[in-house]
Amino acid sequence: MSKTILFQGDSITDGNRYKLKEQEWDLNHQMGHGYQFIINAKLGVEYAEKDLKFANKGVSGNRIVDIFARMEEDIINIRPDIVSFLVGINDAGS
Repeated sequence: MSKTILFQGDSITDGNRYKLKEQEWDLNHQMGHGYQFIINAKLGVEYAEKDLKFANKGVSGNRIVDIFARMEEDIINIRPDIVSFLVGINDAGS
């Protein structure tokens, strides 16, 4: 049975990922260019037989309240088995 790992957060998680509907086919750029891409690649290779699925819903500039506002769409509807949160720097100045 496949497991889904979801990355959620601010710009560090966003990693300049593709967000447009017409870009969804490009799975490499869906992950962005940061830690989430490395984890995706490493776990995808090491546990290929587990058919892991990865999703990135990080948005640059987001604060915790922004992520909370999208929780149903970006977290609950995906039904991930594991969620990685990396967020907070944008909240520091609030």
